[in-house]
Amino acid sequence: MRGCNQFSFAIAQQYRNFGTTLHRLETSVDGGAILFERRFPIPDNCWVYDLYQLTLKHSVELFQAHIGDILEGNYTLTPQESLHAARGTAYHHREDIESLKKIDLNWDKEKIERHIRATFFPPFEPPYCIIEGKKFYFNA
Repeated sequence: MRGCNQFSFAIAQQYRNFGTTLHRLETSVDGGAILFERRFPIPDNCWVYDLYQLTLKHSVELFQAHIGDILEGNYTLTPQESLHAARGTAYHHREDIESLKKIDLNWDKEKIERHIRATFFPPFEPPYCIIEGKKFYFNA
């Protein structure tokens, strides 16, 4: 997953695993070849803030484990395109989060709860629903 709010989309789309990479910087967003990566399971009933923190922890550990390899040039570049067939690909723009935050009260309970877990991340605008033209926010 590349771009913005990948944590939220992973939860909303019920991904079982997530990951972090060290990749070469390119002019395209998150498009550079991968030097190193770490993949890990997403805990059951995970909230977006928790997945963010878990990813941050794994990112720091990945960097610490491989900074010497990077400085020494001890790595093989893996083009991201070579992983698309096995893993798929997704790119999200900043405004795409709005589609996840707008809760439809006709959804089943599990989907509503999942979208709330995927998008409730203070200090950002919380998930919401529209009732009779008025916006009502969900608060965890």
